[in-house]
Amino acid sequence: LVCRSSPRHSMGPPAGTESLIHGDLHPQQFIEGPRGLVLVDFERMAKGDPVQDLGNFLANLEALALATPEARAPLHALRRDFIEE
Repeated sequence: LVCRSSPRHSMGPPAGTESLIHGDLHPQQFIEGPRGLVLVDFERMAKGDPVQDLGNFLANLEALALATPEARAPLHALRRDFIEE
């Protein structure tokens, strides 16, 4: 994942480049482990464009924000951090 704190050179392959992708990336696919966030559920893992994972993640953030008014501001801030990077 790309976040504001990541240096630009570690963002991964450029758009259009195939690599291993999660295939179903959304906030519920992360659990907190003893050493930080852990990505789970790799049933749809495949070779593809990493932009697909990013787009899916952002769309799920938007749906969650629409369904949860009290979480709207923090979720929009998280989406903004992903997009601005």
